[in-house]
Amino acid sequence: MYRTNTGAQTARALLLQYVVAANQLSQQPQWYNSVFTNCTTVVLKMIRTITGKRPLDWRILANGYLPAYAYEAGILDTRLPLAELREQGRITSRAQAHGLSQNYSQVIRQGVPMPEMR
Repeated sequence: MYRTNTGAQTARALLLQYVVAANQLSQQPQWYNSVFTNCTTVVLKMIRTITGKRPLDWRILANGYLPAYAYEAGILDTRLPLAELREQGRITSRAQAHGLSQNYSQVIRQGVPMPEMR
């Protein structure tokens, strides 16, 4: 889990992008395409809500490299090295240990660095 380095208004716009995308998929399913429609390219379209147009980069086409791209773009907290940010953002063990509950959202965010807002 990574927290974005944005203000509330931009974060809300990004969330709404996710809602629109989810609603579109519920109305018209879309095939996964490992080059053009994958978990990275879809999120990139949403990241442009925060940063505006970003140049194409090989990390957009290669799954798993979006965090490095977002880090270099200043979307993520750059006060920590990316490796440390990635490690502190791992939520699997907390999620599994705590399980589903009313405060699940807060529990999984414990220890995830909060960036300074721009």
